[in-house]
Amino acid sequence: MGRKRKIGAREKSGKLSRNPAEVAKRRKLAWDAAQQDAVSVALEARQRLFGYSEENARDQKAGSFIGRLCIAGTLTRSQYEALVMWEESARLNRMIGGGPTGDSAQDPNRVAGRAGEENVQRSAAIRQRHRSAELAIQEKQNELRGTAVLFAALYECVERDRGHYHLVGDVRHAANALVRHYGLGMEKAA
Repeated sequence: MGRKRKIGAREKSGKLSRNPAEVAKRRKLAWDAAQQDAVSVALEARQRLFGYSEENARDQKAGSFIGRLCIAGTLTRSQYEALVMWEESARLNRMIGGGPTGDSAQDPNRVAGRAGEENVQRSAAIRQRHRSAELAIQEKQNELRGTAVLFAALYECVERDRGHYHLVGDVRHAANALVRHYGLGMEKAA
């Protein structure tokens, strides 16, 4: 039976061509095939776990909990965009603070430290931007008089990307506050 014959241009002797252009072409084809395999596994998992059609499984939003809520219609597009902006703001704020970045805090093989000098003005602007978003959420939290846990909902459902359905209402409240804070066009507040 033997193994499959490798695809590619051949020399007269029957060996694969060693021409650098042909080698690069073969490597690119192999890379594309590996990428396609990885993507197909993810798409099949999304279809199997969440019951999505192939089109919805290919949507980038299907890769996160808040994205799946947006696809389902639980969150509006502006709420989703505000939550994505919050996630990026929180990530940058953690990064300039030098603290652990998510689940990588438990990675014993990671390299610690920073690459280069810190841009103080940029860091101050990032901190101020994130602090103002936090204040907008705190204002909404105070308005709800302790009936919601907005920061916990944002941390678990947005930053850690965990599917806690009992926190969806709190995520929506926080998203409404962030939509107002970031000045995104509110379609219809959920």
